[in-house]
Amino acid sequence: MRNITIAGNVGQDSTIRQTQTGKSVLGFSVAVKAGWGENEHTIWFNCSMWGVRGERLSSYIKKGTSVCVSGSFDTREYEGKTYMEIEVSEVTLQGQAKSQEGGQNLNQGSGASGNPDYQDDEIPF
Repeated sequence: MRNITIAGNVGQDSTIRQTQTGKSVLGFSVAVKAGWGENEHTIWFNCSMWGVRGERLSSYIKKGTSVCVSGSFDTREYEGKTYMEIEVSEVTLQGQAKSQEGGQNLNQGSGASGNPDYQDDEIPF
């Protein structure tokens, strides 16, 4: 098993689908910048999260949201292209997507920002 942790931005709103056996799976893609200068490019990862956890996160995984994703990594070949895939075990919301009008957070007030209920000055280090 190969584990990987990536940080990047969600490419499009997540989708939930049902398998033939009735299991739900959340799907989303994450863009990660690699290289620098003229060699900078984007690597895309297709991410999936199974079950209730994926269902609960679906409303927070929106296009442009900054995330950190950990999970089992694999590659898949299809029509001459290689696809990077992660079966997600953990996802952390790093930042929220901005709305197109006025730049406000789409999830404002939802309590899903991932920020704990304490102030920075309360941390002992």
